[in-house]
Amino acid sequence: MKTPSNSGGLSQVCAGILRLWPLKKWVDVKTIVAVSGGPDSVALLRGLCACSEQASRSLIAGHVNHGTRGTDSTEDERFVKELAAQLGIGFESSRLQPESAHPPEAWLRKHRYEALVKMARAHGARYIATAHNRDDQVETVVLRMFRGTGPKGLAGIPVHRPAGEGITIIRPLLDTPRSIIEQTLQEIEQPFRIDNSNFDSGYTRNFLRHELLPLARDKFGGRIDELIVRLSAQVHEQQMLLDSLAADLDGAVQLSNSVLEFDCAALKDENDVILRQLIVRNWNQTGWPVAQMDFFHWQNICSMIKLSDVGPAINLPGNIRAERIGNCLRLAPQT
Repeated sequence: MKTPSNSGGLSQVCAGILRLWPLKKWVDVKTIVAVSGGPDSVALLRGLCACSEQASRSLIAGHVNHGTRGTDSTEDERFVKELAAQLGIGFESSRLQPESAHPPEAWLRKHRYEALVKMARAHGARYIATAHNRDDQVETVVLRMFRGTGPKGLAGIPVHRPAGEGITIIRPLLDTPRSIIEQTLQEIEQPFRIDNSNFDSGYTRNFLRHELLPLARDKFGGRIDELIVRLSAQVHEQQMLLDSLAADLDGAVQLSNSVLEFDCAALKDENDVILRQLIVRNWNQTGWPVAQMDFFHWQNICSMIKLSDVGPAINLPGNIRAERIGNCLRLAPQT
């Protein structure tokens, strides 16, 4: 499949990719591109292939079949496999085994990323590229705000994050609006798969996408997306500064065999804001789920570190138990 060189939309997609992910970082390394078959991931794959013929030789289309849409799921997988063949790149698929017909989104997200990391390790890939775009960023920030997030949540989706030793998740389309993606696919006449559940406003994110945000744009003007993204970027900068301050305290934390131990004596006089960041920073390094953790969970852990007396243990999302033992706060999965 030859990529049209005169596509204005495709040029914008490539420019957005290279702005966030310079070619020199990935031209010579293997990358798993997470491709569901939907418009965003298909545009990401086409954009990456168009950025550099040399780099495209190291791309592998990774598809995770959720097994929740019957024959549609099978057709999604077939579509991605055929697209990869047309583009002359590798293909790898993995099938999840949900216990119910409608597993929670958190379960699907967790196992989807686990499958992608497994693919990356099998192929020696350094990156996993996902197709989150600017509209996803706006929706995520608003959704987290309504759910009572703190500054970390307002910072939105990061451009990149670690996903295990030597593997980084990268989101090259995070600055690219969905309108450019749709325009690009139309211009190059690139088919894609449709998941009709994405139009069901019974799901919270779909309600934001199809009902609430369009109303907000009509009321406050089309710049609302730009303003939300700008706020997210400013909070992210502040979070980076805070994280550097928290990193100075890493010596008071030990991680071994998926067990976190905090030296309470060394940390009891630290500022709560920095201490919470230290907790979040080290929690993330364990790979424990964060979606269900909110401000009150982080503050409860912070308070346990500062307690002068040993209090009761608490159970946290992800089946994690926090227990104060003398001058040590121990966080570990429950067995």
